[in-house]
Amino acid sequence: TPQLTFGPGAEAVFDALDTAGVPVERISAASIEQRFPAFAGRGDAVLETTSAVIAADRTLESLREAASAELREHARVERVEANLVETATERFEANTVVVCAGPWSRALVPELPTTPTLEHAGYVRVAGELPIFIDFTEPAVYGLPTPGTDLYKLAVHHGGPPIDPDREFAPDPGALAVLQ
Repeated sequence: TPQLTFGPGAEAVFDALDTAGVPVERISAASIEQRFPAFAGRGDAVLETTSAVIAADRTLESLREAASAELREHARVERVEANLVETATERFEANTVVVCAGPWSRALVPELPTTPTLEHAGYVRVAGELPIFIDFTEPAVYGLPTPGTDLYKLAVHHGGPPIDPDREFAPDPGALAVLQ
């Protein structure tokens, strides 16, 4: 699925991908209007032709099989070190620990400069194929197709209010208004 990147972050994306040897090109507003008419009027962009929407569940299964790794889901991790993971009931030693804790990441790795936020997403029905996009103009907005459906996900990138991930939360009216 190709990806379009608009706005002030586009040039940094181009430079990073180009340095890494990934196929990337600058695309003019006129070319966007012809090739991706749903995105006409947004200006010039960076186009990644080899981008993709990844099925997380299938990707994790493939990685688990390829690495002969063990996966524990829905287990609350209490401590992480370079080669150690502890839950309330188990202790694992490993050559490598990968932390995928979402909003709990900073609690496990305090030096991470991240803050959990309450994000909101909307889905619209679309006819035909649309590329992935991100527009770094504030507020930064992104969208991507939902594989196997006619739904397209839209969201504000890091647009929600800070939250405590251990507390129950309700939709935020301000964040919903920005998304709409």
